[in-house]
Amino acid sequence: MAQIGAIVCSSVAGFAPSLRARVDRWQIPGMSGYGAHVMGGGDAEFVFRALYCGWATDVEAWFYLLEQLQGTIVTVVNDYGVNYSNCLLASVTRVSKGPFRLPGAYDTRGEAQIGGVRIG
Repeated sequence: MAQIGAIVCSSVAGFAPSLRARVDRWQIPGMSGYGAHVMGGGDAEFVFRALYCGWATDVEAWFYLLEQLQGTIVTVVNDYGVNYSNCLLASVTRVSKGPFRLPGAYDTRGEAQIGGVRIG
């Protein structure tokens, strides 16, 4: 089941890359070749798109709960059941909220964009 932290979502699309070594390269005029310095792990930024379908009040509550996770470290589970742990949520943005029309089903669809970095 797709979720961000303990917040259940109808869908979570995206992935969070693992930390990988960062390499700083340079070239000095008049000298042949390159210099390089391998730095610690980084380059692990991510963006997830989260979707929730429910009644209008439930979608508002879902937005509110996601916004409360900003600045915390959580585990994200995407649509394929892949767990991404140690995700620091840097931003939670409401993308859209609108009607969701299926006979006898929920009436509202909410979408949020979740951005951050993996820290371990």
